[in-house]
Amino acid sequence: MRRTIVGTVLAVAGLMAGCALLAESPQDRAADDALDQAERVRDALGARGLTAAGDLGRAADELEGVEVMRAGGSRLDRNGVTLVIRVPGAAPTGWMSGQAVTVRRCFELRFRDRAGAASGPAGVPCPEGPALAFGAWPRRPEIPPPVYERLRRALPKVPRGDAVDMARVRRAVKALRLKPQIRAEIAAEGEIVGVSLQTGSGTSLDCLLARVAPGSTRVWSPARPRRTPGGAGCRVDAALRSH
Repeated sequence: MRRTIVGTVLAVAGLMAGCALLAESPQDRAADDALDQAERVRDALGARGLTAAGDLGRAADELEGVEVMRAGGSRLDRNGVTLVIRVPGAAPTGWMSGQAVTVRRCFELRFRDRAGAASGPAGVPCPEGPALAFGAWPRRPEIPPPVYERLRRALPKVPRGDAVDMARVRRAVKALRLKPQIRAEIAAEGEIVGVSLQTGSGTSLDCLLARVAPGSTRVWSPARPRRTPGGAGCRVDAALRSH
C-alpha cells in the first residue's frame, strides 16, 4: 500500500512539473536560454584571464552568436571593465511542433579582478545602434631570435664550487645594448642569479629567461601558456625557481 502511495505522489509531482513548463511561454523559455548563454560568456571570458577592456570585448566578439554593444572601463587593475553583450535565446513553441521562437537579449557583465571573477549577467535594455566592431588581435611583440644567442654567450659560466657574481651578470646584460622596448630584470636568490628579458605587456608578451648557477648557465624561452597575463611566467622569479 505504501509503495502505491509513494508512486502516486511521484506521478503527481511529475505531472505538476510538466504543467509548470507548459504554463511558461516559449518567449519566457527563450529568454531563460539567453540568460544561460550570457552566463556561459561570463565564465568563458573569466577563464581567459584578460585584463584590458579591448581584449575582453574582442574575446567576447569571437564567441558564436555574441555581439558586444558596449565596452566600458579600461583595465581590471583600475576601475574594472563593463561589457554589454547581446545574445540569442531559443525555445520550442510546443512539444511536437518542430518550431522554435528566438529572442535576443542584452546583459551587463562586470569584471573586477584578475582571478576571473565577474558579476552578472544582469539584464539591461539593448543599446541603440550597431554592435561594436573589433579588429584583429594586436600582433604579439617578439624578442628577436639573435638576442637568445647573444645572451647565452654573454652570461658567465661559473664552475661548481665558485660563487656567481651578480655584478658580472649585470654587466653582461648591459653589454647587449638591448632596444628600449626590451626590459631587463635581474635578481639573486641564494647562490643563483636569474635574468628576465621582456617585451610587450599583458596578453601580448614575449620573454627570455636565464639562470646562472654554479656549474650551470641556462637560457630559454617559456612556453606560450606560461606567458600569462601580467607576465607571471616571464618574471625573474620563474628563472630563479626553474631547475
